[in-house]
Amino acid sequence: MACSLIAFAGQSFANTTPIKFAKGSFCGSFSGNAKGRTFTLNLNANQQLFISSNNIYADTLDVTVKNPHGQVMPAFGLRNALSYDTDVKGKYTVKINPARNHINLEFCVP
Repeated sequence: MACSLIAFAGQSFANTTPIKFAKGSFCGSFSGNAKGRTFTLNLNANQQLFISSNNIYADTLDVTVKNPHGQVMPAFGLRNALSYDTDVKGKYTVKINPARNHINLEFCVP
C-alpha cells in the first residue's frame, strides 16, 4: 500500500511546474505540454501578473489563477495576453487548458 501512495505522490508532483525568474529578469517561460499541469509562482501583494502565449491557437486558452487562499482571481485583457492583480503575498497557482498539447507561455511580473 505504501508503494502506491508514493507513486501517486510522485505523479502529482510531476504535474506541478514552479515558474522562476532568472536574476534581473521579471519573466519566466514554459514550452511544452501544459495539459493537466499546474504552474506555481511566489508573488507579493499588489503586483500584476501577465500571462501570454504566442501560439496560433492561444485564443482558445482557458486560464485559471488562484491566490494562496484558493480564490479564483479575475482576469483582465485578451485571451492570449491576460493580467491578474495579486491581492496577498504567497504561492499562486495557474492552470491552463490549451487547445493543443504543446504551448509556449510567458509569465511576467514587472
